Amino acid sequence: MLKNIVIKILFQSKILLAILLNTCAILIICYFLFFSQKSNSIVYINSQKVFEKFNMTKEIKRTGEKDLQQRSKTVDSLYNLIQISRNQTNDLLIKEFASKKEDLETFTNDFYREQSLKIWARIKDYSTKFSEDNKYEMVLGSQQGENIIYGNGSRDVSDAFIIYINERYEGNR
Repeated sequence: MLKNIVIKILFQSKILLAILLNTCAILIICYFLFFSQKSNSIVYINSQKVFEKFNMTKEIKRTGEKDLQQRSKTVDSLYNLIQISRNQTNDLLIKEFASKKEDLETFTNDFYREQSLKIWARIKDYSTKFSEDNKYEMVLGSQQGENIIYGNGSRDVSDAFIIYINERYEGNR
């Protein structure tokens, strides 16, 4: 009789242990499913690609190139005058050329730096709404030499982001 009670207790213990192990296994599986779904909310974009294909960048580049061409023509004209009057040293003309060339270089550097800052500010602004709309917890930017060395292609949302920001920029969203 005691032997039957012990066997019954052991049998019930094994059932309880099996139930406990199954419950743990189910909890672990649920945790990993939840975790993997959460990790899909972390994506990345190719920052350089986004910058280059953003309509604002293209627009600013067209506008800036016109101004740069005009300034370059002035510098080129001065250079040609110096070449023509090469035999006659004209210090005033050479000084004006050097000054205009330096102004052109300064303008070019300042223009691209300032415009890049404006473009990145707009991209960052659009990225907030894009992330909210797509329920992304984090959007990382990848660019050669940056921290993201590799990203699975399924997490690259660059093309979708480019379409989104161009629509926003054009007033379609």
